[in-house]
Amino acid sequence: MLLPKKIIIILVAVIVVVTLAYLYYNNSVSNLRTARAEINGAFFEADVADNYLTRKKGLSGRLNLAPDQAMLFIFDKKDYYSFWMKEMEFPIDIIWIDDQTVVGIEKNIQPPAAGRLFVYRPEQKVNLVLEIGAGLSDQRNIKIGDLVDISYSD
Repeated sequence: MLLPKKIIIILVAVIVVVTLAYLYYNNSVSNLRTARAEINGAFFEADVADNYLTRKKGLSGRLNLAPDQAMLFIFDKKDYYSFWMKEMEFPIDIIWIDDQTVVGIEKNIQPPAAGRLFVYRPEQKVNLVLEIGAGLSDQRNIKIGDLVDISYSD
């Protein structure tokens, strides 16, 4: 039985759209900008998540994060941005940043167990969030009130 031409055209169009969406998504999350963040003498090379797709992906799916690596989330305006550990494989510290100042730290957040996802939010509005390996905020003596210096590599 032959399919009508109209159905074949629709199927081809759907395949093309899905393929283009996949390629766009894959390119958006694999070619991240980088930045260097310095807090209280501690330096981190950070992948930058500054659009919907890269922020949504975050660190999920990665197996680990080296002690000098991080992910920097950049937002256009200050707000109470929520974070969770969906598809995370390792624990992290979340550093909430308002402009250039650390305003909060969530320490030693563990990957989800048995499908239980907790949501983490800052206590005040922020426009930057830095995710680093668990325990590094204590190890590097990062605390609320510290200034953050970020330089971008373009």
